Order: sequence, then C-alpha cells, then structure tokens
Amino acid sequence: MELKDLGQLLQISLPQDGISRWKGILEEVIPGSIVIQGANVSNGKDIQEFIKKVQLIYDDIGIPDSRKPLIGITHEGGWISRIHDISNSPGNMALAATGSTEYTYSTYRAMGQELSSLGIDWNLAPTVDLNTNPENPIIGVRSFGDNPAEVSKHAKAACKGLRDAGLLACAKHFPGHGDTQRDSHLELPAVNKKLTEMSRTDLVPYVDLIKDGVDSIMISHIFYPDIGGDSKPIPASLSERVVGRLLRSQMGFDGLVVTDSLSMSAVAENFPAEQATKMAIKAGVDILECAKPEYYMEIFHSLQDSVKSREISANRIEKSLERFNSLKNILSVRKSSYFPWPKSILENVTSASVNASITILGKGKLDVGAIKKAGSLNSVFFTRSRLLEEEFSARKTSPVTEIIKSWGHETHTNLVLPRNLPEERIRENVQLLSSKLNAGDFLAVFLNDSTAYSQSGIEVPPQIRFINELFPYFGNRLIAIGTGTPYEASLLPGDMPYISAYSFEQPSLSAAIGVLSGAIPPLGRVPVRI
Repeated sequence: MELKDLGQLLQISLPQDGISRWKGILEEVIPGSIVIQGANVSNGKDIQEFIKKVQLIYDDIGIPDSRKPLIGITHEGGWISRIHDISNSPGNMALAATGSTEYTYSTYRAMGQELSSLGIDWNLAPTVDLNTNPENPIIGVRSFGDNPAEVSKHAKAACKGLRDAGLLACAKHFPGHGDTQRDSHLELPAVNKKLTEMSRTDLVPYVDLIKDGVDSIMISHIFYPDIGGDSKPIPASLSERVVGRLLRSQMGFDGLVVTDSLSMSAVAENFPAEQATKMAIKAGVDILECAKPEYYMEIFHSLQDSVKSREISANRIEKSLERFNSLKNILSVRKSSYFPWPKSILENVTSASVNASITILGKGKLDVGAIKKAGSLNSVFFTRSRLLEEEFSARKTSPVTEIIKSWGHETHTNLVLPRNLPEERIRENVQLLSSKLNAGDFLAVFLNDSTAYSQSGIEVPPQIRFINELFPYFGNRLIAIGTGTPYEASLLPGDMPYISAYSFEQPSLSAAIGVLSGAIPPLGRVPVRI
C-alpha cells in the first residue's frame, strides 16, 4: 500500500461551479468513486457529458484504468430522482403499496438498466429504513414501510433488480434512520431504541440482505445510545461499537461499508475532519463519502497524515482496499454478463408499477361519476420540501394543471402553496377559492407530508388546517391527494376521500388523477400503520 492509494477510499462529489477545479482535485486525490449530484445533472445527456469530462481528465493525467473511479449516483426514484428522462421508480413506499415484490424487482431492474447504459456503476440505493415515525422529515416515502418482513422482501428485490441490471447496490442507512424526528443533514439525531428492539425491527432487513450477499452498506449519522454505549453523542458512522462490533462482528458483514456524506451537519458541525476521518476508519468503515471539496480535501490529507504517523495501520487500509477492489471485480463480471431489456419493456414496467400503487384511504366515498359531470376539477398543490419551496412558489402554473386537462377535465384555478402556510395565508386562500369556484366545481388538494413538516408548537399542521377551513365550503367536492406519506389521512374530516400517490413526480400525479377520472383502478394498499 502506498500513500497515493488512499484516495481510493474516498467517494467524492465534484464542485458544481464549473470544471476549472476538477483536474487539480482528481490529480491529487485520485478518488475511488465519484458521486454525481443533482446539481450536476438533470437528464441522461448531462450524465454522459459529466462522465466524458472526467474520463478526459484522467486520460490527460495518465491514470490507468485500474484506478479510474467508479461512477455513483443516489437515484432512488420518487423523491430522490436525479434524472428525469429515464424509466423511474415511483419510490419505495409506492412500490410496497403495490403489494408485489415483482413490481419492486422489475422497476429497479428497469431503472438500473438505464442508469447502467448512461455509464453509472454504483447506485447508492435502496433505502431500507423502516419508517416508524410519522414525523420523520427525511425518510418518509423513501422507505418500503414499517413492517420488517415486508421491507426486507422489497429490499432484496430492489437489490436483485440493480444487480441484474449490471449495477452495484448500497443498502442504507444502517442501523436505521426511520424513527427520527430530525434530519441528519442539519443536525445529529438521537434514537433511544434498545438493541433488543432493533433486532426485531430495523436490523431485520440488514440481516436478510447480508445473507443475500448485499454489495455495500451505508452507515447513518444517527446516535443510538443503547447500541453505541458511548459517553457522548457519536454518530453510528464514527462508532466502532456500531460498525465494528454490531455490523461486522455480531451480524457478520465483511463487505464494503460506506459513510453517509461526512459533510452533513450531523458530523461536520460536531467533529473536525481529522477526527471524523480517524474515527470512521478505526470504527471499521471502508469508504469515506463527502460532497464538499473543502471538507473532503481535509479528510484526504488527514488520512495521509494518520497513515504516515502510523496512527492508522497500513494493514487496516489494505483491508479496505481489498474490499473495494473486490467490489470492482464483482462489477466487471456483472456488467459483462447482464442482458438488456427492450425499451418497450422499460416503459411498461414503470407505468405498471405507478398505476398499481395508487391507494384510497379513509371512509370518504370517491364519486367518480360526479367528478366527470362537474363543471371543473381544480387544484391546490403544496410544495414538498424546504429545497423546492422557492422554486414551486415562484411558478405561475401548478404542476398538475396540464395533467388535469390531459384527463379531459376543465380547470379554472390551480394554486401552488408552501407546505407551512402561515395562518393569514390560509384564510386568504380559502376565501379566494370559495369566491372563484362555482357550485358543482371539484377541488383536489395535493398534500405532502403534512405531519412531517408541521411547525413546532402547532398541533394541527398548516395543510390540515387549510383542509379543515375549506371543507365547509366544498364538502364532498373536496378531495385530498397525498404526494408523500399517507399518515395525514387520519387527520382529515371523516367523510372526505383521500388518495395516496406517494410521489409528486408527474407519472404518479397523472395516475392519481386517472383514479379520479375512473380510468385507473386504485389497487394499492397502504404499507404503514395509519
């Protein structure tokens, strides 16, 4: 092992402010893998251009093929979709709602094939967290549900789909991010579950995936006091008790372990780069993932210094390099042996899984006939997250306006509102809708994770308060459509219909309106307890 090999243990994202800095970073670090971020790409052509530029830099500096980076991406489908012009998954909770692991397998197989054809080697998916906390702001519909056995079955199907498409998979976020009320991108969450309980719940999918030969596992930045037993809050990603003892010794995983991004606030704001680097490697982690150049350069130099000073042994580094090279060999065999599905199959797989996921909840009866006869079908669309709020709020037209028209409905009013609507704007928009819409017009309100994004100190989430104030004006002409988790269904007026689409992506929105139109049967079943 030489110092120049240490970059192979880094998984980095390249700066998004142009390629002027890329050559210097790649020449110095020679990273083992590069993760393409959403800001780098939005379509397949962007992916190919990105990879071509990286390839040209490596050819220019004379790096041999054996040390060229694996190209990774975090493309789960649904909420976490980096590329929008390929066959996409509607998201894990939607796939679980179909009630069939065959949909999960075929959807991940189709999605994986398209990623592979663009030059992707490693998809940092699937998410196998059990979403057991309705207020979870970061997992939600990225989860297959809250039943350990069902999540396990779908997780295995997803990994097999990616495998059969010639890709590497990565199960995440060990030991579980599904019971948090905080986002580890922003702070260090703590989950006070006992290991005995975890063994019956969150760890079940990992036990099964390890037996099934999962390619890699990503470690979360969650503090588990009972598992870690540390005297101060230490994220799982830096904890020897979690990685070395639990995952490797007790659960028997000797494969590749990668951290969630070390530039996330859960780590970066609590541990200097030098300390985080040493702790992660000593804990038993193999690959240090980081999205920010200023931080991963510190990590790289810290790793070099620690090896030079022998604080981290050469044997320890060799073991991680061995695991990484083994993974690359697996990938080579996989890419050379898989057979591609025809384009027509890819498209059919996606639409079939989306249509089969749409779920009707609640006691309210959906009167399709009345909707068809109505003067118009109108909408209110709530934004998904803090990251998209400005973008959606600035739109002049709702993302569902054209979809409603495509299903043959007239539509007059389609509003876009932020998820945490202030009290004065609730009343303002209720009055606007009640005055603009005619008697007989229907109104569909597209909610999104209203329970996860509720404001501190407010018992009833803003989106639900909005529904409650609208209901006296519209009654059974008011329909709620969920584009996130379906927990909010229990908060709605008892005789109001609720349709769960599980996603705000266009295919899922279209399928939900197709259900309103009577053209698509709502066959889904909810995969979490409401």
